[in-house]
Amino acid sequence: MLVLSSVAAIFIISAAVQGMTGIGFSLVVLALLIPLVGPLDGVTLIVINSAVTSLIVTIRSFRGIEWKHLVALSVPSVVVAFPVILLLNHVPEAVISLVVGGLLLSCTIGLVLNVKVRQLRGGYGPAAAGLVSGFLNATAGVAGPLLGVFSASVSWSHRIFVDTAQPFFIVSGLAVLGAKFMFQDTQSGFVVGGDIALVAVAGCMLGLLLGSKLINKMSEATGHKLVIGVSAMGATGTLIGAAIQLV
Repeated sequence: MLVLSSVAAIFIISAAVQGMTGIGFSLVVLALLIPLVGPLDGVTLIVINSAVTSLIVTIRSFRGIEWKHLVALSVPSVVVAFPVILLLNHVPEAVISLVVGGLLLSCTIGLVLNVKVRQLRGGYGPAAAGLVSGFLNATAGVAGPLLGVFSASVSWSHRIFVDTAQPFFIVSGLAVLGAKFMFQDTQSGFVVGGDIALVAVAGCMLGLLLGSKLINKMSEATGHKLVIGVSAMGATGTLIGAAIQLV
């Protein structure tokens, strides 16, 4: 019961932050959830709820999708998901925690520095961005930050980024979930229980509603700082925990 309550609270908080700031759902969830349920179940929960929330936004903003870039980004993310998930079957959980913590810290630094990569503007840029985003989504459930770097690099408007990112999250998330279910017989506890998943989805929906109510009471800058702060603390905690397990 304590775990279910904690999962619900985490997704309410994270979805509310997403509703207020427009960014950081996966970063905040990952920071709070990994210490509670571990990296494997944590990433599964993140991917499920990211797909659900993205579907809601996609329905509202279908006409604004940049289809050419969406296809170029999505195909590599799907391709990379399956070998990455299969590889995770043979890696100790402590090592996964270490990698996830490092990825989370890197994404947080990227948000702080507002990183832009000129190479992503080239012909292979979308494919490279999709490949790395798919890898991040499979290992840590945080495809968004790298996609944000791609958006800044190709000078997308915020509207185009929001509209195109949502179906990308859905496609990449479904690929990750498909890979998890395909390989679930080769690992223990890799796919979360239905009760935890339902509680997470319910918490996410409530958090989105709460965030829409609170958005006018917090500045975007304050919300952005909140995302960065929570993510940094979560990354630090995850890295310390992984290091202790490895010693």
